[in-house]
Amino acid sequence: MGFRIRSEERDRYADCERIAMLDRVLDEIEMELLAEKAGFQKRYESAAVTAAFAQQHYEDEVHDIRTLAKVDDLTRSLKAFDARIAALDNQIDLVTALRRTVRSFAAEYGID
Repeated sequence: MGFRIRSEERDRYADCERIAMLDRVLDEIEMELLAEKAGFQKRYESAAVTAAFAQQHYEDEVHDIRTLAKVDDLTRSLKAFDARIAALDNQIDLVTALRRTVRSFAAEYGID
């Protein structure tokens, strides 16, 4: 009574499918991260321009407490945007490293 084993072609196909699935998942995650980062960068740029104009208005014309409060709020927003962009960059770096690991693994084991 011997055990039947699957063919090498079937195993190779299953391995290739798993690697392809990993690539697709990493692509999806990377696209999400890049889209989120682009959105934060746009908001950052908009907030920076608004803060610059508000600061200039405060310095040139009116020393209004509301304008100063707006500048402070925008400054806090810029710091939060900057921190989130940095976190997204770290996640993008992680996805890049995972992709390299998957490709290295596939090459080492001959999985195309």
